[in-house]
Amino acid sequence: MKFRITEGVNKYDGNPIFNIYEWDAQMNHWSYKTGLSKEEDARAYVDRFLNPKPERLVAEIEIPTT
Repeated sequence: MKFRITEGVNKYDGNPIFNIYEWDAQMNHWSYKTGLSKEEDARAYVDRFLNPKPERLVAEIEIPTT
C-alpha cells in the first residue's frame, strides 16, 4: 500500500485541505480517497491503513428464540 497526501485549497470555502490518494497498481495511477481539513487527521487516516489495530470485541448479543 502506498499513499500520498497533498495540500490544497478547498474550492468552496478557501480553507486548506489535505487530499489523500492511494496508489492503484492495477490501474497504474493515484486514486483519490478523501480530503480532510487538518494535516494530522490526514496522517492518522493513512496510519490506520498502514498500521491497522486488531479488532476489539465491543459486544456480543444473543437473541433468544422461542
